[in-house]
Amino acid sequence: MFIMGLFDSFASKEPGKPKDICIPEHVLRKQGILTADEKAEEAEQAKAGNLFEIEGIYEPRDTFLITGRVISGCIKKGAKCKSTNAEFSAAELTIGKSPAESVKEGGTAVIKLKYKKHPFLRVGDTLEFK
Repeated sequence: MFIMGLFDSFASKEPGKPKDICIPEHVLRKQGILTADEKAEEAEQAKAGNLFEIEGIYEPRDTFLITGRVISGCIKKGAKCKSTNAEFSAAELTIGKSPAESVKEGGTAVIKLKYKKHPFLRVGDTLEFK
C-alpha cells in the first residue's frame, strides 16, 4: 500500500503528462530541443543580423575576395549586403579549401563577392548580410 502511495505522488493529475521532470541540457540538445538560454541567444542573434568582420581583401583580376569571420548569425551563399557605396552578394563561400553553402557564427571563410559597382571595403569593416 505504501509503495502505491509513493507512485501516486509521482503521477500527474492529468493522464499522459508527467509531473515536473528535470531533463539535462545535453539530452535536450541531442534531441534538437533548445533550452531557454539557447532560445534567448538565438533571438538575440536574429536581431543582430548576419555580421561578417573583414580580415583580408584580395582582388585578383576581375574577382573580389574577402576573408574573415562570422561574428553573429549565419552567412549563406547568395546572401546580399549593402555598403555605403555599393550593393553586392556572396557568390561563393569557401571554408578552408572546400566550397560551402553557409558559414555559422564563429566560422572563418573566404567570400567571393558578386557586384555591379565596385565596393569600397577596408580590413576591419563589419558587413551585415541578409
